Order: sequence, then C-alpha cells, then structure tokens
Amino acid sequence: MSTGKLFMFEVLGLPYVLILFFLIATLYSSVGHGGASGYLALFAILGVASSTSAPAALVLNVFVAVINFYNYYRAGFFPAKLFFSFAVTSIPSAFLGGFVHPSVRTYQLLLGAALLFASARMLIAPALKPVGDSQPSQYMWLYGGLIGCVLGFIFRNGWHRRRYLPESDSFTGRLS
Repeated sequence: MSTGKLFMFEVLGLPYVLILFFLIATLYSSVGHGGASGYLALFAILGVASSTSAPAALVLNVFVAVINFYNYYRAGFFPAKLFFSFAVTSIPSAFLGGFVHPSVRTYQLLLGAALLFASARMLIAPALKPVGDSQPSQYMWLYGGLIGCVLGFIFRNGWHRRRYLPESDSFTGRLS
C-alpha cells in the first residue's frame, strides 16, 4: 500500500477494519446471507483492487454461508428431499446454461427479465412457512432444471463479460 495514495485502511487501522468486517458478517448472517456485497463495498471504500477483493469476498462469503447452513440445518430448516429434488436437475442445467453465449443486448434483456421476475415473485409471494415437513412437488425437477439453466446462463455470461471491463482501483471509480 505504498503507492503514494492515502488509503482508508491506513487511516482507520487494522482493528477498526476487522471490526467493520465482523459487523458486516454479523448483519448479513442475521438474515441468512453470506455478505459478499458488503465485503465488496468495504473493499472498494478501502481502495482494494477488484482483482484482489473479489476472491477475498468469495472466501468470506462462503465461510459465513457455511456457518449459516450449519445453524439452519441444526434447527431443522434443511429438508434434504426438497433440496435434492432441485439439485439433481439444477446443477447439470446450470452447466449447460453456461454454454449459451448471446449478444450483449440479448444478455441484458434476459438478465433484466430474470431480475424483474424475481422482484415480482418476492412482492406477490405469500408469507413463507417452515419447510421442515415439506414434500417435493412433481414439478420440482422441472423447476430445478429451469432455475439452474437460467442461473448458469446469467452468471457464466456475466463473469465472461466482466473480464473485459476496465478495472476500478478504488471507491472513487478511477480506472487503472
């Protein structure tokens, strides 16, 4: 960090930065998330390059998500039958969806449609009830395959397109 720039890390110091990461992890995990977007935001504020912050945020996110999973599993909120009815078709479908390479405009339209669908689903969804005794529907295999294919398509193509973007090295958005 001796590039001559004044980094927020140098201003705050290690103890305060660690406290901020802990707060992000605590707040996100309290609602069942891993906190990747919070870590990325903090890394950006601290002036860490995205080539470094993205893998670090992934590791932190997985760590917190594993702890969350363990707590939900222990509390009985992980129905294995329901999970496997999705996983059996969604994982191979995500792999196949990643092989589709549309134009930038088509990708943007499909991503927008997927986000609008997810938003609408959240707004009109009935209150969730515990899933401890839920039985898989006959359509779960189809839903799992469809969800997997869409997510594989969106994430693979989004990651592929990300490689060609100029890198911003700090919160200010200055390009390197």
